[in-house]
Amino acid sequence: MIYDKRTIPPDLHKYFVRAEYGLESTLDEWVRKMVDVFREVRRVLKPWGTLWLNLGDSFTDKQLMGQPWRVAFAL
Repeated sequence: MIYDKRTIPPDLHKYFVRAEYGLESTLDEWVRKMVDVFREVRRVLKPWGTLWLNLGDSFTDKQLMGQPWRVAFAL
C-alpha cells in the first residue's frame, strides 16, 4: 500500500521510467494518462490516505493550455 510517494528509495525510481508522462503527442492523450494514473493511485491509497496534486500549466501560441483544469474536470 502507498503511504507517501516520497518514501520510495531513490534507487527504485529507475523502475518507473516507462511510467513517465509528458511525452504524449496530444493534450487529450496526456489527460487520459493522468486519469489512468490517478485511478490506480486511488485503488492502492489507504482509506485514510491523502493525495496532493500540484499541476502547473504550459503555454502554446502564447496562451495557457489549461492542463490543471482539464485534469481536474476529467478526474
